[in-house]
Amino acid sequence: MIEKVKAGTSACSESNGGSCVLRRAAMVPDRASTAVKLQRLIGDKSTTLFDVEAALRKLLEKKKNLIKETDQYGWTLIHYAVYYGNYRTVNLLLETDQSASNIADKDRKMTALHLAAGRGYVEIVKAIISKNLECYELVDNGGWNFLHYAMVSFYVEELGNLLENNPLVRSLIIEGDVKGNTPLHVLAAVRPDEFDARMIRKMQANFDAVNKQNVSVTNILLDGYLELKEEIQKLSKDVGGGQYSDGVIRGPKYLVGQNDDTKDDYKDTRASDLVVAALIATVAFAAAFTIPGGYRSENGTAILRRNTAFQAFIVADSIAMVFSLSAVFTHFLMALKIEATKDFDEALFAASIWFTLFSMGAMVIAFVTGTYAMLVPSLGLAIITC
Repeated sequence: MIEKVKAGTSACSESNGGSCVLRRAAMVPDRASTAVKLQRLIGDKSTTLFDVEAALRKLLEKKKNLIKETDQYGWTLIHYAVYYGNYRTVNLLLETDQSASNIADKDRKMTALHLAAGRGYVEIVKAIISKNLECYELVDNGGWNFLHYAMVSFYVEELGNLLENNPLVRSLIIEGDVKGNTPLHVLAAVRPDEFDARMIRKMQANFDAVNKQNVSVTNILLDGYLELKEEIQKLSKDVGGGQYSDGVIRGPKYLVGQNDDTKDDYKDTRASDLVVAALIATVAFAAAFTIPGGYRSENGTAILRRNTAFQAFIVADSIAMVFSLSAVFTHFLMALKIEATKDFDEALFAASIWFTLFSMGAMVIAFVTGTYAMLVPSLGLAIITC
């Protein structure tokens, strides 16, 4: 970033650790302290104290070349404004010089449009495309155009609107990266359950087109594509030299994978849930053969078999057995899937939790009805106990 915008005045303050005032204005537009520092750079005290945008506008009017100045990461003001979702500043910078959005950074050769798509800022993406059409087909050092990033971070409805309303964007859907992966390959790899085939077919895309490893979109939808999914997960954690403070891409958590802490939390919760489910299954099995009231010695039938509370006990115990075994089986399926795909299935995990909760509820009912069946001759004690 430019170091001086007027003689003797530094654009970067040493007192705040070298954080550039201009970058701060692009990142955090509503801080009074930033407005004051911008006023000093401009040498104009007429700007409203809290109006950072107005101060930045006046500064750019005097020093328009600042908009294309880059820092050690190759980032311009618009990179910072986009990464932190500062829509108003992005518009201001585009109005000042739309060609600034063509500048790529040093680390990944990402333009402002790539950053906006990777961060999921739909309105910023639309603003950049509407003001600078020539930047829409630029690619980063991996051959990704902005639509590759959008496939990860945009919601399906947003993708549908973007593709249906913009023919230039639609034309990118068949463009492959350096490995031959098109935006459709990316969408199928990270979001197979949300892959809207009808929407995509309207775009006249070829599902059978293969990448350089002869993997088609159809193959990915059927069998998954671990290599590409892991590549995308790495992007969500890549901070570069520090400029991507929250990762290169940001989408809903289930799209780009969980961080290590979250996975550890799931691991602990899974272990606890499995233990509880196994204990309930064991107790339910034992209770079925050590029933309240005992058996008739001559034929082995339950003495209380005609008692309504006892019948409810048997039903509740059976339900607890079924749900607890279902939870254990679901954990077994999760283990198989993790081993095969290295991916955690939140749907199976949620199912196992619900199975365990239902089995716990059934065990409570079994306890109450079984106790009541044995204590019914002492009605007061039965009521107090149950």
